[in-house]
This record gives sequence, C-alpha cells and structure tokens, in this order.
Amino acid sequence: MQALVYDAKVTEWFSKNVSGSGGNKDEKGNEFKQRFGITVSFLATHSGLTRWQEYATGADESKQAEPDFSETHNRAIDEVWYKRAVELYYSNRNRKGADGENGKDDSDRNSFVYSVPFDAGNRNDTLVTASHAIFHTDGTREAPVAVVGFQFHHSALYTLFKNITSQCGHGDPRCEKTCFTGDYQCYVIDNNGFVVISEQLQETGAFFGEVKPAFMQRLLDDSIFRNVTVYDYQAVCFMAKASINLGTVLQTPLRLIWWILTNTLSYLFWVVMQLFLSLAQAYDEMYDTGAYDVVPELGDLDDPTLNRYKEPEFNKVLINRTRPEACDHVITLYELNMDVDPSVYTKEAHQCERPYVVLPIPSSNLLLLVLDTLCPLPTHVPQLSTWPVEHDYNASLACHKARSDPLPRRRPLTCINKHANESVIELCGDGSIPRYNLALLLALLVFGQCIVQRCTAGGIFAYL
Repeated sequence: MQALVYDAKVTEWFSKNVSGSGGNKDEKGNEFKQRFGITVSFLATHSGLTRWQEYATGADESKQAEPDFSETHNRAIDEVWYKRAVELYYSNRNRKGADGENGKDDSDRNSFVYSVPFDAGNRNDTLVTASHAIFHTDGTREAPVAVVGFQFHHSALYTLFKNITSQCGHGDPRCEKTCFTGDYQCYVIDNNGFVVISEQLQETGAFFGEVKPAFMQRLLDDSIFRNVTVYDYQAVCFMAKASINLGTVLQTPLRLIWWILTNTLSYLFWVVMQLFLSLAQAYDEMYDTGAYDVVPELGDLDDPTLNRYKEPEFNKVLINRTRPEACDHVITLYELNMDVDPSVYTKEAHQCERPYVVLPIPSSNLLLLVLDTLCPLPTHVPQLSTWPVEHDYNASLACHKARSDPLPRRRPLTCINKHANESVIELCGDGSIPRYNLALLLALLVFGQCIVQRCTAGGIFAYL
C-alpha cells in the first residue's frame, strides 16, 4: 500500500502534462496526436497503479459502444503490453551487437513494443498498442518500475507504411521496384511472428506461419526465428459426445410400465391445472367485468420497446455435444532469435536462394519482410500454427513421469498390511450389511406366481 501511494504521488504529473496547458511543445503533441489518431495514453506502475488519458477524435464520436480503456486494461503488471515491454528490454540488453558484445545503446533503451489484436483482420476500428518499459538503475542492478504507452488507429500506421514502401527515395538509381509493384510483398511482423501490417488488411493480427508457411519455415531454417515448446498440464479438451437415443435400448416390461405411469400422471396434473385456471378466469369475469373496459387495445399502446426484439435471421443448427475432459496441451510458439549474428539482416536477396530480405525496424520489436513472389516455393510445407494441440500420450502408462522417463519403482522396506489404530475405528460404512430390495422382491414374487400358474394350467390341460 505504501508503494501504491508513493507511485500515486510520483506520477501526479501524468494528468497535467498529458492534458496540455499551451506552448510550442503542446502544439507538436497535438499535431502528433492528430497525425496518428491517438486515442489514449496510459501509464502503469509496478505497484499496480494505472493512469490513462483519453483523447476525443472525430472517428471516436460514433463508437459509443466501445468499452473504456479502464474496463479492458486494468490489471497493470498482468497486462500483456506490460510484460512484453519489460521482456523486450531484457532481450535487447542481452542481445549481441555487431562487435560481439551485448547491445545496450540508446535505441535499445527507447524501444517500443507494438501489437495488434488477433482478430484485427475482421475489424475496421483496430487500435495499435505501443508500450515502453522504464527501468530504475542502481549501479549494475536494474528493475522495472513502470510502463508507458499509447493506443492509436491502425489505419494511420498502414497509411504511413504505404507511403514509405510505395515510392523510391529521391536520387536513388538502384530503386526500380517497390512493395506495391506486384513482384514483391511486404510485411511488418513483430518479434513473435504475428502480422502487424500487411498489404491485405484481413491478414492483420494473424500468425505469419499461417499466412506464408514456406517463408516462415525459411526464417526458422536461417535461425532468424526459433520455436519454443510450452506444455499445459492443466488443459481441458472437449471430446465429441455421440447423441443418445433409445433406438438400441431393450425396453423391459418394468421400464414400459414406469414410462406409462409417469406420462399418465403428467397428463392428469396438466388437466387439473388447466381446470383450476379456467375456474379462476371464469370467477374474475363474473365478479370484475368492468375492469376490462378501461384497458386499451394492444394496437393503441405506445410502447417504444415493442419492436426492439427481432427474431434472429439465422436458422437453428445442431450443436455438436461435447464433454470436457482433463488433458495436456502442447503449444509451439515462436520468437525472434536474439543470439543470431546481426549480419543476417544485411544479406541481400540472391535470386531464389534467399527469396526475402529481413530488416529490423529501429527502436521497436518489428521486422520488415520483403518477399519475392516470383520464386517457386515448395508446395508440401507443414502448416505452422500457435494453436494448442492435445498431447497424445501412451494410454497404457499412468503418469507423465512414467511416460517421459520410465523409472523402476522402489519396493517398500517393510511389510505394511495394517494400521496401528485400525481396531479403534468406529465410523464404519454399512456397505457390507445385507439389505432387501422391495422392488426386486415384488418382481420375484410376481414372476414366481406366473410360473406356478403356468405350470398348473399345463398340468390340467395334460390331464384332460
């Protein structure tokens, strides 16, 4: 609590500086906000304090149904943009530079993490989240104290990307083709392989291995990306459950009798309830007939919510029945290889031996990919995905330790076949006490009586 109060005092400047109070600096800030369509700026501290400032733009006035930033991003250090910003700082600190030493220059310190939602390709109002981690340094020790960032419209970032990659630089004779000439495709992906900017807007937010599996495999083969396998031992799998019906069930006489009795009682109960309702309605009409004269017709009622509900336009579909079961998931994730030689980013595309150019975008977690679409690619490429897949174990083994590394089990040192306090236990179950079943007894009596009568009748007919 003391840390939270301390952060509240230290970050008191946020609301004052962000809102602006005039001056040349505020004019530049307003120009920046208008250019990129910034909707909100935020700050989250290590103690759990979150501050934010929203900006009203012309595009946001028609989107009243969107939740506020405080409703969807109120977990501070547990937010994804907080964790990714801190992780990027540590990755850049341990990254090898061109001289072989760990890179820790100003561009690494000022790096921002840019991310988009996974379903950004199906939306028209996608927001890009940019976050930057702030560390406190004490000698050689560092610790994250806060993360600052902002959200802005993806359309502004796409426009900037298109303006840069669709035209050549002034006076550059080597520039003959651009990303929009047809021979090349340009992508901007993040350090986990997800598409941030694409010429096809529906590919935004998708995993690059699902969009271009052949090129993603080349990035893995060239050690630009590496895969990380994660196991989830507390996952839930939804197994298909077959529909259950009585088509293959052998109906015994007792089951048919029980079905007839239950349906008969249900019908009688329904008849009695209808009778009581009819008597109550007749009683009201007999003694309170004038009350219905003042009730207007249904068409005269002015109810604004009368036509609010509409029937769904889709037909009913058969939902597959599933049953949840405990299982293990294996997830394959991908991340940028920070240990790779930086010279891999300076290699030029040589015909079809290397049909791509990859360049890191400074002060960010983004990569620019330029793909040569004229080069032939292998057709049989395994589909790369980050979706969890059920881990198929050997069903004959009992636990994961036995599945992964079978070890011989040590036998007990002594024979343990009873407990010292077993004789004083008084709370015993009655599972071994014989009890009679009344229904079974009656059924046996009826069955025996039928056999006796049938045998008697057979003897009489034989005598005759």
